[in-house]
Formats: sequence, C-alpha cells, structure tokens
Amino acid sequence: MPEREQLLKGALFHDIGKFYQRSRINNRYDSHSCFSAVFAEKMFHDPIIDFIVANHHKKELTKYSKRDVKRILAEIVCEADSLSSAERQSKNTIRTQQPLTPIFTEISFAEHLRNNSQSYFQPLCHLTPEDYKSPNKEYRKDIFNLGYSNKWKEFEDEILTQEEEIDFNTLLQIFKKFLWCIPSSSYKTIPDISLYEHSRLTAAIAVCIYDFLYDKAKDPKEIKNVENRQEARYLLIAADLTGIQSYIYNIGHKGAMRALKGRSFRLQQLMDSVAQSLLSTFSLPDSNLIYSSGGNFYILAPNTEKVKKSLEDLSLSIEKKFLQSFGLDVGIVFAFMELSGENFTTPAGKCSITAKWDSIKKVLEQNKMKKYSHQFEEDFFIPESLSGKIISCSSTGEAICSKDEVLSTEKEVSIGAHRFRECKSKKGKFYQVLSEKDVEDKTYISAEQFDSQLIGYKLKKDSTALIYSEGAQFNLLGIDRFDIFLNNDLKEKLSAQRAFLINNDNFMQILNGKFSKGWKFYGGSWALESSFDELAKKSFGIEYLAILRMDVDNLGEIFKSGFGNNATFSRIVQLSNMLDFFFSSYLNRIQDLYWEPAEGIKEQETAFPLKNLVEIVYAGGDDLFITGVWNIMPDLALWINDNFQNYTGLNSSFTLSAGIELFDAKYPLFKAARRTGEAVERAKGARKSMTGIEQRKNAISFFGDSFSWKDFKVISLLSKKLYKLITTGQDNEKLSRSILNLAQNIYTEYTVQYANPWGSWRWRAAYYLSRFSGRNKVFKKEIELIASKLFTGDNTEQEYSKILNTASKWAEFLTRNKEE
Repeated sequence: MPEREQLLKGALFHDIGKFYQRSRINNRYDSHSCFSAVFAEKMFHDPIIDFIVANHHKKELTKYSKRDVKRILAEIVCEADSLSSAERQSKNTIRTQQPLTPIFTEISFAEHLRNNSQSYFQPLCHLTPEDYKSPNKEYRKDIFNLGYSNKWKEFEDEILTQEEEIDFNTLLQIFKKFLWCIPSSSYKTIPDISLYEHSRLTAAIAVCIYDFLYDKAKDPKEIKNVENRQEARYLLIAADLTGIQSYIYNIGHKGAMRALKGRSFRLQQLMDSVAQSLLSTFSLPDSNLIYSSGGNFYILAPNTEKVKKSLEDLSLSIEKKFLQSFGLDVGIVFAFMELSGENFTTPAGKCSITAKWDSIKKVLEQNKMKKYSHQFEEDFFIPESLSGKIISCSSTGEAICSKDEVLSTEKEVSIGAHRFRECKSKKGKFYQVLSEKDVEDKTYISAEQFDSQLIGYKLKKDSTALIYSEGAQFNLLGIDRFDIFLNNDLKEKLSAQRAFLINNDNFMQILNGKFSKGWKFYGGSWALESSFDELAKKSFGIEYLAILRMDVDNLGEIFKSGFGNNATFSRIVQLSNMLDFFFSSYLNRIQDLYWEPAEGIKEQETAFPLKNLVEIVYAGGDDLFITGVWNIMPDLALWINDNFQNYTGLNSSFTLSAGIELFDAKYPLFKAARRTGEAVERAKGARKSMTGIEQRKNAISFFGDSFSWKDFKVISLLSKKLYKLITTGQDNEKLSRSILNLAQNIYTEYTVQYANPWGSWRWRAAYYLSRFSGRNKVFKKEIELIASKLFTGDNTEQEYSKILNTASKWAEFLTRNKEE
C-alpha cells in the first residue's frame, strides 16, 4: 500500500514549514503549508506527499474530486491534524510568535492559577543530559530567531544529505532531536505542545483513521466519512509490568552491583520489545508508541477486528512466555479501550481523554488482581520438583537443576575480572563461579543472573549503543534479542534490525548501517565498580550504605484533573514524555557532581566524585531508586528536588516525596529496598505542623522522621554547621561531640512529654545548653543561637527540637570514626 506510506510521511511533515518560518525573517512564500510543501518536494520527490503537505487544511481541498485518492489522504491528515491540535484554543493576548512554554505550567488544581504559561519559556537546546536547559523567564526574540536559524540549518544538513533513503522510524527520531523544543503553534494560542509531539501524533492518528476506513472500504478510493467523530475508530492499548521491585532486589550481595543494574535495564528492554512486537504485528510505525517507560507502555492502534484478535492472541502468548521465564515473580498485564474522535476533543466529563486515560489505568489495576488467569490449564497445577542433590543459584536461591541432570561443563567465560565456567543441564545453561585462587568453588549462578551481571558490566564500560538483531547476545523471552555495544564496536558497519545510542542524539553520525536508528533515554548511564563491601568502606563517617527512593506525588490526580477543562490527548502525551525525560535522562547529570561534607553537592571537583559513590539502579517514568554510600544520599535528595522544581517551572502542583534508609553492607538488599519504600510512604503520610495543620506528601523521610523539603534544608544547613564546628572549629578549638548527644536528649524529653510545646523539657534544654556553653566559651554565640531557636523557632513547619535532633544525628554519623 504505497498510499499508506505516503500518508504517514505527509502527516509527519505537514507542519515542517512552521520550523522553516521561524528560521527566516523575510520569505517569498505566504503560509507554512507552502514552506512544508517546498521542503517535502526536496525530501521525497513524490507528488502525492507534496499534495498532502500543501493541502492539509480543509478549505484547500474543495476543488478536488471526492474520489481522488490524494484528496482522501489529505482529508485524513486534515482530520488527524485537527484531533492532534485540540488544545489550540484562542488566546488573543498572545499576538506574536512565542517560544515553547513548558507543559508543566498548564497544570494546577486551582482553576484561577491555570494558564500562567507565559511566565516561563523553554530555551532551544538538545534533549540530552549535558545540553538540556531548564525553563526560564527570559525571552529575547533576537536570540530565539538566531537559534531557530541555526537549528534549521542543522536539521537540513542532517536530513537532506543522507545518501540512502531514511526510513520512517528514523525520521521520527530526527524530528525528536530537532523539533522537541519548537512550538507546534504559538500565534493567538498557548504554545505548550512541541512540533515533534504534534507531528508524530498527527501521523499516529492518521494511520489509524486510514487503517480503520480501509478495512471497511477495501479500496482507498472508496474511503468516506473521514470526519465522523462519533465512530470508535481508535484502540488505546496499555501494558504494565507487575512484581518489578521484588524481582530486581531479590538478590544476594555477591555481584549485586552489576546484577541490579542489569536486571532493571533488561526489564525495560523487554517491555520496549513487547511494544515493538505489537507494533510489528499491527504494521504500525513507532509514532503509534505513545509512551514507553517505567515498566509500562501505551499504543494507539486502529479499532479493527484484525487488531483486536491479534492483540488477544499476542497478549496470551506473551503472558505465557513471562510465566515460563519468571514464574509468578514478574508478570505483564494488558488492557485496551476504544476511543472516538470526540474523546480527543471533549475537554471534560465521561467522554474526555482524561477520563478514558484514567479508566484504562483502572482496568490495568483490575487485571493485575487476576494476573495469568487465562494461563491456568490443568497441567499448571501438576507439581514440579527436583530430586536428589540440588544446584541452586547463590545470588537468588533459585533451584537450577539436580546434580545428576548436569550434562557437561564447557569453556571458561569472564565478566571483567570475574571468572565462570559455563555448564549445561537438561534445562539449559548455568555457571559455576570460579575463585581467584583457582580453588574449586562449588557455587553456581543461573543463566539469568549471569546475563544480568554481564549487562550491568557492559553498561558501566562506556557503553554507547543498543543493537537489536536476531544474532544478538541477550535473549528477551524469544520476543527479541539485543546487545550493548561500546565505542570501539561502532567503527564498522553494523548488522542490525534497529539500533539506538544511549543518551546521545548524534545517531546519524555514529551508527553506520541501513536500519532504523535513533537514541534512547537511560537513567543511570554509569555504574559502580565496587562490591557492597568495598563501597561501604568508601563511606564518610559511619560505614553504612543507603538507598534513596523518590517519586512524583499525586500523579494520577495530575493527569485526571490537573489540566481542568484544557485536557487534550496531546497535552497528556507531552506531559508524560517530559516527566520521563527528567528521570530517564536528566538525572544522569549526577555523575558529573561532587560532594563535600561541609557543603553537600557541588559542581566543582572535590575528593568525592558521585560517579564513584552512588549508582542509579532505576530511574524512569516518575520515580527513581539510587544506592550508594549513605553520606551522599540526603544531600543528593535535596539536589534532585531543587532541580525538579526548576524543571517544572516552580509549579507547586508538582512535588516529590522521598525516603532514605541506611543499611549495613551485609544486610539483605530486598529488605533494605522494602524499608526504603516504607520510608517513602511515611513521607507521603500525615504530619502535623506546630500550628496543628496536617500536611501530606512533598516531604522526605530520613532517620525515621518525615520533614517538608523546606525543613529538610534547615536540617541540612544545621548538620553541616555542627560538622564544621566539631571537625574544624574556630580560634584553634573544636566543639565537643557531646553537643550531639545533648541535642538528641532534648528531643527525647520532648517526646516523653507527649510533644507538649511548653513542657518542662524546654526550660531544662535552656539550662543544659547554658551549662554547655559555659564549658565551651569559644562557641557560646553558636550555642546560644540554638537555645534561642528552641524558644522562637526557625520559621520551620516542625518543632525546632525535632529539627535539631535529626541534624545532630546526621552530624554524629558524619563525625563518627569507622572503628566506633
């Protein structure tokens, strides 16, 4: 069907002239449609594509026959364009072309605060960790005009100078690279949707309309009623992983740092491959993969019986593969919902896109409660157990095989300096761990654990590309295969079905070969070389590790009602993908930061580079999981929260909650992960301020107590002040560490007296601190300041004695010798 390919390309390029418009001051063409058509002719030399692009507005088509295929294709693009731009409501206060405004500024739970989108502008930049620039309030037209001009030249050079034809999915990636920060429309309308999102969603909707109507007409010339918006022409398909956390973190300490990252990374590639499998089965391009991150994805497909039947068969097949590979540990659930054109344009109510989006999430949650219900056949309940002496995986405890089932032991293999012997049984491969001293070590790991450790190892070795091909090393349940290539691997021409650079948008220059190419976000593009035991020795003060977990508060409510009556499909998709960029890519900036005990996180180089002390195990969608030395975590949490606030334009509707838990290097990781999850829930729970007002969320839990981010900044500054006084001092004297015990005893008395704000604890605290300052006269001023704040406060939400208690614990751990 050449018409279908022409339709897709015409839909994708229909508004490219808007980019060209912004790059030129004086032009001899009248409209963006003319600019788009001129560029399409240069690009494709196809009169049908040229026609679609030049005539994608309804008024331009009346002079052509209704049975003319090129008119029908243009009508479809016109309708898709209209549905994809439903957010364009007239705003006459905007009289000139404006830059892109962050989608976050459209969110508010108070109607009167919404639509302040002109406060912030998105600078022109690359969507990569090192180049991204946060929104700001400065808009200089001359700078933006020059930026558009330079960006257009780069775009032309990249897309028009290729010797071979560029496939559609690669074109999408080029659009993402250059058009993500350019508004799709800005004159007399709020410019909060990027030209990239608008163009790809127009293509996605257009191909759904075409496939749905072609399925009925069987001939492009017979396609009718393109503008019917009551008909359920679209199918929104969702999939979600279950049991992710219990699977990833259920692992022993040996090789854990490699395997953690490998397991997390492999699961996300598995979900991407499941999505690709569905797209391939439905013959849909990547534009129809609306969102994929955080263990879930959404696809927009045509609502045909063929697609529904294929979805039913494929979902059952994939569920079975998951069950056979993971047992009941990890599962996948699917859901779908029919949509009509009205759902794209209805701003509120049961038929709105937000209501539909919320409904499909509820169906996913319901399906999680009956996971694998279609897989329980009679033989499922027949018990399977190994007999005799069992070989188990030393990392996970999983039974691998009976000793008498071992068929052979094969060649030696290695992961860095770690050596293994490949073994085979009737059930497949597993690996014997070889000790460094060549002593026969009777410990084994499963093939899954070996692959996870190898993936984790490759990810830490300056990995640059993901290659998907039939002969690739890592198997994704038979659905797909992938490998991770390093810098040196990319010098030669590659043999692949598709390939992606990791967090690097120079894919057209680096990836050499005829296949779909692009770039992927990956949160955690570095990894620690150390084991848990080795890492703990690098901690500062007390020898502990820690886990930091954070996620976005009220995310369901944000999508459900945050846009108010301004919700559209494009806005939901734009918000989803921009949130994901922060977690999946922006946070890679962490590896370029440093830490100082008296200052916290710094950009200037110190003796404590974060890339050697912490590691992102997982970051994507709307949450993160970071592990490393304990002393970095509280300061890193503050850095992430501050950057998130700037990223979202200081919109108070977007907040994070966090939990930090410390653990010994020998403590089971899955227990530490669970405890940290409970800490996040504590941070989201109720806490009362000194005025009795109950607050929830937008907080962090540390040392078992929850604080607002504002209070936690006060705690951070106070802990660092105490640290400096104890370790550096002043006037050649150092403050006694006993001040820390005294501070904690004050809080203990406060809690014993049922948190009575004017109990005897307060007077006794003043007395104790007065006596202490008498013995430490050099620090009298600092101690008296603390005493006064116990009475007057420090403009904090929580009682100052609680602030002082947590700060003193923090300073105590920083100043404790490892031998203590």
